[in-house]
Amino acid sequence: MSADYSRLPPHTVPCHYKVRLEPDFNTFGFKGRVDIIVEVTEATDTLVLNANNLTITDLKVKKSSVIVESDESDDHLSSQKAESSKKRAAIVKDIKEEEKEVEKDADEANEKEPSSKKRGAKKDQSVTPPRPKRRRGRSDGVLQVDGSGQDTDTDAEVEDKVEQLDGSIRLTDSSEEEIHSDKLSLDTWTVVDTKYSPLEIKSYEVLAKQEVILITLPDQVSPCSLLLSISYSGTLDDSMRGFYRTSHMVSGVKKWGAACHFEATGARKCFPCFDQPEFRSTYDMSVVRPDPGMEVLSNMPVLATDGNLVTFQRTPPIPSYLMCVVVGWYSALAQRSLTGTPVCVYTPQGETCQGEYALNMAVKSLDYFKEFFGLGYTLPKMDMVAVPDFYIGAMENWGLLTFRETALLFHPSEGTVRSKQYVSILVAHEIAHQWFGNLVSIEWWDQLWLKEGFATWISFLAVDKMCPQFDIWSEFLVGERILALNLDCLATSHPIEIPDGVKNPGQIDEIFDEISYSKGASIINMLYHWIGETHFKAGLGLYLSKYRGGSASTEQLWAAIAESSSQPVVRVMEDWTKVQGFPIVYVELGDDGLVKFRQENFTKGTDMTMWMVPLKISFTIDKGEKQEKDFLLEETEAELELGVGDKDWMVVNLGQTSFCRVSYSQPLLDRLCSDISLLGVRDRVGLLSDVMARVESGRDGGGVVVGVVQQFTG
Repeated sequence: MSADYSRLPPHTVPCHYKVRLEPDFNTFGFKGRVDIIVEVTEATDTLVLNANNLTITDLKVKKSSVIVESDESDDHLSSQKAESSKKRAAIVKDIKEEEKEVEKDADEANEKEPSSKKRGAKKDQSVTPPRPKRRRGRSDGVLQVDGSGQDTDTDAEVEDKVEQLDGSIRLTDSSEEEIHSDKLSLDTWTVVDTKYSPLEIKSYEVLAKQEVILITLPDQVSPCSLLLSISYSGTLDDSMRGFYRTSHMVSGVKKWGAACHFEATGARKCFPCFDQPEFRSTYDMSVVRPDPGMEVLSNMPVLATDGNLVTFQRTPPIPSYLMCVVVGWYSALAQRSLTGTPVCVYTPQGETCQGEYALNMAVKSLDYFKEFFGLGYTLPKMDMVAVPDFYIGAMENWGLLTFRETALLFHPSEGTVRSKQYVSILVAHEIAHQWFGNLVSIEWWDQLWLKEGFATWISFLAVDKMCPQFDIWSEFLVGERILALNLDCLATSHPIEIPDGVKNPGQIDEIFDEISYSKGASIINMLYHWIGETHFKAGLGLYLSKYRGGSASTEQLWAAIAESSSQPVVRVMEDWTKVQGFPIVYVELGDDGLVKFRQENFTKGTDMTMWMVPLKISFTIDKGEKQEKDFLLEETEAELELGVGDKDWMVVNLGQTSFCRVSYSQPLLDRLCSDISLLGVRDRVGLLSDVMARVESGRDGGGVVVGVVQQFTG
């Protein structure tokens, strides 16, 4: 394996995890055990998965053997009925005996002291993984195993026309000729049970720099299903990454808890895993409660409590970075949305009044997004937790949203309007991710903007609908669009998408910046206003329904919106994400009511990129009523006949919805300034910002700014 950090091999795909965590606040450490069902899709003698700052105490690999049944009743199968029945009886007996021994060994493994020695394969100590869903055989004689589901057939319900498959999952009672002949139709065979047999390990090694465990097998294994069982220990540090400790004040006494922050590569600090966003797996999570007074939360509702062990329901398939566990001292308040989803806010003990506003916003947001996306929230509950020590503003863990306390709590009598807006935006942002980012995730971190830019934009749209008194789009103009314009003209900026520049955890962290969030939100806003709400919503609905439960790319989003709107969305939008910078659009009046447009890259000395710029124009003709027109600037230079005369008024980029600067000729600028009261607040701010940018870039002198500022009176 390369000495440098690299992505995991694509031919080892995780299907299901069973994770057990046991935090210890006396030592600030935790013990863990994870069983991972993986599908190997091509022959290999190495297995690679992620781990960071974990001490591996035991590691085993097992290979699947699959039991199948046939609905066929031909003479060939019937003649083997008695023999098959005997084989199956022996297999079922072995499985039951193994389950008992596995449970016993798992309990003993949890009591073992950590060991620094590397270990080879011994008798498996894992708990029995979920049995695979039935899946029909393929025509090449290979029966696939889906380890993410459960088969609930009892012994009595299974017919006795069964055969066991070896680890390569090929039929054992037929030759290759029979498999491919008419004598045996594989469409009549289904998987009814799975048995895992120990697989020898040549060695395993934890590579700290690459953040992986490298498992070497003595021989290649053919495509099959494997079970990895790993016992380990970790540290509850104060890094606010991975699984870390949190401090709580309880009745004046400092107590300890724990929380998770896994995005982008923190899950590997909590349990060994395939820690990349394209791998979606189901999870069975269980946590040992350290103190009976502590809350223990995870993505799904509690399934069972056995003493101090809390077990949660199985998750849908999700990426590792969206898993979460919270253990701590909290008070809670709850409410159901109109669609029936239970929503709960967890606050510091005794401060539930500060969670009421966030709860109200969350319930409204769930209902709003269901209507907007045309698809309801898909998990059985949604919790939001004010974590005492948290690295960022908030995190969208599916079903268990975590927040910095200032991002979730609002004091009803002491809170400011500013903090109320902040809580509103953050709550709406994280809930939007439950669809855009969770239901459909990204393929790799170079697509980060796709979920973050979108969630940033739609959080403002939602808050504007729910709290129109905030005039939140004016906040968007200053805090997102103008901020992004000021950054994107710098040499240190970068394109929204960086296909070759996001490879290791350090590079991933670097792109969580204003370009991904604010510029991403700004170009989504531009697209929305260009094609209109109806087509935009239809495109999102198509995108979510088509890719739900999987990952998607920017191009697939553009294609879905293009299909719904019949507009050249792909052609218009591709350069906005792939090219650094933005255009400045020059506007001047020609003869006979013609308006001339010319664009260039705002950053001087850079490439001659020509963007396709959707523009909204407001104007008067013969000093009459204001009119509006949409115009797509598709070339470096263009003309548009509007009939605007020498005495008329015109503003380009109405509402400041497009991601560009506008430079008016002096006569047009003078007319705008003389009738500045006709401009809305956002257009006045945009005009002044564009003039300042022209001066700062050396295109105009300072006198231009003075002339414009003098019109801002009263």
